[in-house]
Amino acid sequence: MPKIVDHDVRRVDIARAAFRVIGRRGVARATIRDIARESGCSVGAVMHYIPSKDHIFLQAAEHSTLVIRGRMERAEAEHRGLEGLRRVLYEGLPAGADMLGHWTIWFGFWQLSATSELIRAATHDRYDESYRRYGRLIRAAQKAGEIRPGINIADATASLICQMDGMGVHALISGHKLSAAKLRRQIDAWIDRTLSPVAKPKGNVVQFSAARSAAARSR
Repeated sequence: MPKIVDHDVRRVDIARAAFRVIGRRGVARATIRDIARESGCSVGAVMHYIPSKDHIFLQAAEHSTLVIRGRMERAEAEHRGLEGLRRVLYEGLPAGADMLGHWTIWFGFWQLSATSELIRAATHDRYDESYRRYGRLIRAAQKAGEIRPGINIADATASLICQMDGMGVHALISGHKLSAAKLRRQIDAWIDRTLSPVAKPKGNVVQFSAARSAAARSR
């Protein structure tokens, strides 16, 4: 009796294998043979389920996106206002081997988008999603009175995208990796500097919603 193969499950397995290989070797050095070996398939089987290297890379990136999106959505659901923004950003930082793998995938997107229309379109989609998420969180903090009403949401969101990208590039290619605590402090500093959190009185004490309080907790 022939073996029944769940094609969707096999594609997911290949995508996960591609994610692991690209995370270790980078886009330029990852081969279909490596991915086939990692997934326990033949090269022919890999190409049967996913028709080109660009599509394999796209599937690996989609796997990465689903993981990070899930973490960010949980952080956003569990926290409100400025703390929600901070916790979401913490989830995207290039801290530890797992997250460096995700950033390697994203950096590979940038490289391939110059020559692949498929990858370029997906890259734009990912950026659009980040703009929407970060903009929504900054707007919520502004409505809650935690940051100055004069903050331009679009400008702040663009600045934040650049901040996150810069930290990812630094982690991957500078040779000077920062600890998770130091990366979080960079985010806290960006929030203080760019969003100018508003001091909120509580009893006889002025309590700041500024990020430095979170930084202190993380030390």
